[in-house]
Amino acid sequence: MKTGKHILSIFLMLIVVSALYRVVPGRPYGFAPQIAMAFFAGAVIQSKRLAFALPILSMVLSDALFQALYYLGLSPMWGFYEGQLVNYLLFGLLTVMFLHQRCISCFPTFWCGLVEEVIIVQKLSKA
Repeated sequence: MKTGKHILSIFLMLIVVSALYRVVPGRPYGFAPQIAMAFFAGAVIQSKRLAFALPILSMVLSDALFQALYYLGLSPMWGFYEGQLVNYLLFGLLTVMFLHQRCISCFPTFWCGLVEEVIIVQKLSKA
């Protein structure tokens, strides 16, 4: 039971640290640790619920932080906006792409990542 609590605390720290990184001023836009978390979660975490929850909870937490900073006048970006559900669906899709890939190898990881980045770039170009 101690190991389960230990792993859960590590996941909680991962969610909090990745959410905080996303709101750091001056970070490169388009780079978010949640993308790597979605790859990792789908490929490595046995529990499908936890695999989906890890990147999504981190995104929700960072969006809530962005919204709070926006209300305080410390950030020009909103946390919650129209069309945001598409972002969450894309992160879910990333996780789905890796759910049945228990061995992380270069070739499938590269192609899945490339497809996902093309989808994200197309979405950003329309915004």
